[in-house]
Amino acid sequence: MDPKELVRQYQSGARDFSQARLVGADLRGANLYGINLFEADLLQADLRGINLDGANLVEANLVGANLDRAHLFKTDFSRANLIGADFRKSDFRRSDFRKATFREGKRGVVPEEKKDAPAEPRADLRDATLRFSDFRGVDLTGFVLEGTDFRDSKMTEAC
Repeated sequence: MDPKELVRQYQSGARDFSQARLVGADLRGANLYGINLFEADLLQADLRGINLDGANLVEANLVGANLDRAHLFKTDFSRANLIGADFRKSDFRRSDFRKATFREGKRGVVPEEKKDAPAEPRADLRDATLRFSDFRGVDLTGFVLEGTDFRDSKMTEAC
């Protein structure tokens, strides 16, 4: 889907963009409050400064996406693939990251063919606001967390 067409349809009242293919899309600064991007492919999308407050990104592919300074209040990232995503200075208050993937393999299990490979990129959450967010079961190993605010977040089984 063309990013300009998505924004045009959104501005006309459409909200359901489930399974949209937006690989490499430039949606910088777009206001997409409450959009449904369930299972959307946003591989390496440029989402800097985007407003995705209240969005549904369940099972979305955000590998390598740039969400620097994004507004992500009450956004649902459950089961989303966030490997290598850049979230610097983003606001995630009350967001849900349950079972989100931030690295290859299951917790602590590295696939045999990757054992000698360089480490996978980790998410950059530098200076992000993650207050009241849900990180239950998320592996935070290797994240850049300088200045990140996790106050009042659910961190059960996070490591």
